[in-house]
Amino acid sequence: MGRMLARKAPEMEQEYEGIVDEFMGDNLRAAELREMKAALRTRFDALRRQRAAEPENLALDREIAVLRKQIEAVQREEIVSEFVEASVRASLARPLRQDEEREEKP
Repeated sequence: MGRMLARKAPEMEQEYEGIVDEFMGDNLRAAELREMKAALRTRFDALRRQRAAEPENLALDREIAVLRKQIEAVQREEIVSEFVEASVRASLARPLRQDEEREEKP
């Protein structure tokens, strides 16, 4: 049975990801949130460099603070999404592991 599951793994993984997508609904997936966080950090770093080059431009401080809060919020959402995605995958895999254990017992 283990070999049969191994051969079906890519198909099952696709099916699992589809189920995870359905479960997540309109919420962004962790990978999407990581991309968003990277883009925000790029902008954040650029603003900090600009601020260092323009010490008189105090308006940049407000933008930097807003970006910092946005990065923190996206990071929290990413952690929650990762947890939810992993939980759904674990729930889906649990019956398969139980079936394998039953077949291995004499």
